[in-house]
Amino acid sequence: MNKASLLALAAIGAIAVSGCGKTSDDDGIVTVQTTTAASSTSTTAAASVTTAKSAVTTTSAASKTSSSTTKAVTAKKTTASSATAAPETTAAKTTAATTVTTVTTVTTQDLKAIAYEEYQLAEQAAAAAEQQRNSSANAYNSAAAELDRINGLLDSERASLDELRNGSSELIAKYSEGSFGFFEAVGAEEAITALNTAQYASSTVRGDPNDATSLTNMKAAFDLIRECNDLRRGEGKGDLMVSDKLMAIAQSNLNWSDGNIGHSSQFWVGENLSWNYPDPFEGWYYEEKPYNGGHYRNIIRDEYIGTGFAVCTAGRSGAYQVSHGQVFALDASMIEEFGPYYTVDEYEKRFDDYSSSVIAAYEQLHQLEGSVSGLEGQAADQKGYCDSLWAQYEQDESRLAAALSVRDQRLAEYNAL
Repeated sequence: MNKASLLALAAIGAIAVSGCGKTSDDDGIVTVQTTTAASSTSTTAAASVTTAKSAVTTTSAASKTSSSTTKAVTAKKTTASSATAAPETTAAKTTAATTVTTVTTVTTQDLKAIAYEEYQLAEQAAAAAEQQRNSSANAYNSAAAELDRINGLLDSERASLDELRNGSSELIAKYSEGSFGFFEAVGAEEAITALNTAQYASSTVRGDPNDATSLTNMKAAFDLIRECNDLRRGEGKGDLMVSDKLMAIAQSNLNWSDGNIGHSSQFWVGENLSWNYPDPFEGWYYEEKPYNGGHYRNIIRDEYIGTGFAVCTAGRSGAYQVSHGQVFALDASMIEEFGPYYTVDEYEKRFDDYSSSVIAAYEQLHQLEGSVSGLEGQAADQKGYCDSLWAQYEQDESRLAAALSVRDQRLAEYNAL
């Protein structure tokens, strides 16, 4: 092998072992070698080149390899006839490659310590993942228990609602008839005619619980009539009487005025209207008394003997929540036109005899319907919450499975040493 090939091999060898190698001896010692190589060559040749052998030795710390150096000297001729020949002088100088090898030894015990530390870290990660999974499971179970509680209440309220609808269907149907049903029950045909034949009869929505003809709103009118009579007595005036026809007229007028902000003028009666006053007499009486306003004068007018009152909560104008309307019989000559008349107490008793059980059934129905609707909303929200917690639980379960797999792998690696 010539020098050129030797140096090339050294360079190749340096590249080939420039990493770390691992071997295991019989005595349990692991040897790790790290090799660094560097070489330089300088050669001067004359007529001939003498091939020299080179030896490379490796020690536990460092080894040096040097190629041989050959020198020859040629003498000049001393006589013309004879000469002693000697080889020409040849100088060759080679600096051989230098290889430094560092050897580090790691025992199996060291490797086991490292592997055990990695196993412990994996075990801690698995424990944390299990704690998070358990926390997610507890949160879901708690939310699911609350959902079960809500669904239990919902089932109970639905059963009560179904029972009421089945057992009180006739009463509920009567409520839907509103004042039409009451007037029919007491034989007030003129009142029914007034509702059905008014110019703006289409403004009355039969069965609408917010319409002026609803039994609940009709019931609310009686206390307002009493308030009016109290104010009249304070002015030295007599109480106004109540009639079926005037009540029907007030309801028909107000159903139109609730959405139109004005007088319908469907009937020849006096009328006060208000929108969005919780108590209409705040505006009609107290605000107008100082300047003797028209609403105030209607309230205290001597000629009026009969009245009808209506409350509407439909808010058809879009601007106001509630409206009130009170109508007045113009004078005593029209008593036959609008009568018969009753005191407020007498009239309310007639109304209650018909409507108390009907209103009670409706109010219970309305309450149960509201309760069912509210519980359905709660159940839907809670179901969505449970679904999100379940998704979180599944993610945490997957993370735990992955952490346990890593832990088991680290344990197997440790046991294999």
